[in-house]
Amino acid sequence: MSKKIYTYGYVFMIIGYVLDYSINFSGIGAAIKYLFTFLLLSFLVREKLKFKNYTSLLAILCPFFIVPLILVLAGKYVIDINSVLIYSGSYIVFVLLAISIIELFPNVLDFCKVTNFALVFPLGLNVIMSGQFSLNIKLMIFNMIGNTRVDRAMLGFPNPNTTGLIATMGFVLILAQFFYHKVTIGNIVCALFYLLVIINTGSRTALFSPVLGLIIVGCLTMFKKISPKIRIAMACFIVAAIIFSVYYSLLSKGLKFDFEGLNKLTSYRFQRQITTLRYLNSNNLLTWGVGNLNSTGLYSNSIGLFLNTDNSPIYFIVTIGLVGLCQVVGILLWILSKIELANKVGLFCFLTMIITSFFEHTLFVSTSLFSLLFLVIIYISISEKRTIKTAKGEKAF
Repeated sequence: MSKKIYTYGYVFMIIGYVLDYSINFSGIGAAIKYLFTFLLLSFLVREKLKFKNYTSLLAILCPFFIVPLILVLAGKYVIDINSVLIYSGSYIVFVLLAISIIELFPNVLDFCKVTNFALVFPLGLNVIMSGQFSLNIKLMIFNMIGNTRVDRAMLGFPNPNTTGLIATMGFVLILAQFFYHKVTIGNIVCALFYLLVIINTGSRTALFSPVLGLIIVGCLTMFKKISPKIRIAMACFIVAAIIFSVYYSLLSKGLKFDFEGLNKLTSYRFQRQITTLRYLNSNNLLTWGVGNLNSTGLYSNSIGLFLNTDNSPIYFIVTIGLVGLCQVVGILLWILSKIELANKVGLFCFLTMIITSFFEHTLFVSTSLFSLLFLVIIYISISEKRTIKTAKGEKAF
């Protein structure tokens, strides 16, 4: 089959993913998603792959497939063994699918254009059919900032945060094109649409993660342009300002940490996460976790009543333990080491992926479109930079 057919297959797969998340089209969405997932996997058969280019990506199999399999065979995991094996096995498909998509698209721009087209159609369809879309932006922003967690539009999806994350993916794809100076009317319209969807959902994570990622990339770019002496002076000033601010805030409260304020700001997730860690510690589950289960398998067991897994670090501690979390951190550092400072798209997407994972479980999830797209765009940007350097006669990493 030609590459164009696989590209069309990719478009339908993304549409299937988004529809699978929705309320009204989940059945047909799942069928489309799985059908075209297997079509894309067949793309690997016709390609001569250099797997050494994907060693850091293949390393994901270590904490999520190899180690869980060993622990099951060793009798360490005893909760819902079948679900652990099935979910762990799904990571093989996840990694191979990511590689096939990376091989399918030669550059970031092509990937962003095609993926944005595939995202905006099913998202727009659900938004229109829901009839919940509002243009009262001022009120919605005040509710978001004021931590008012009511009247959040779901826009055809079962959870407003799910809708927000889908819109974030689209928003990041548009911003990535802006990095390449592709500021077209179509891209601007899409960016505004994604922003309005995010604001409608009231999802602070969906809004602030890419914004914070942009700010950090901007600061790093500025730091690179100034002289080393000024850079050191600015770094010292920033560190001193942070220390002073923390000291002053503690002193003004009588050296008491405002735990209740932080807990309320996180919608009381902070307290639930502390309770989760205490439960794991008291039951000797901190080291290896309860087993590599997806959220459905985890919360369908009685142990799920005592756990809270609102973000990726906590989820990893619960399922694959501190050992697994350390492996994940090592893989992330490995990926980061491949992203040069000049690779703004890769750095921006990496930062957005990490920031989001501290508030939602979106990192390295084998069934998540968010995890898949962010890994793919990061690796395509790395591959693109490597190709450019090789063409210039420089040594590729």
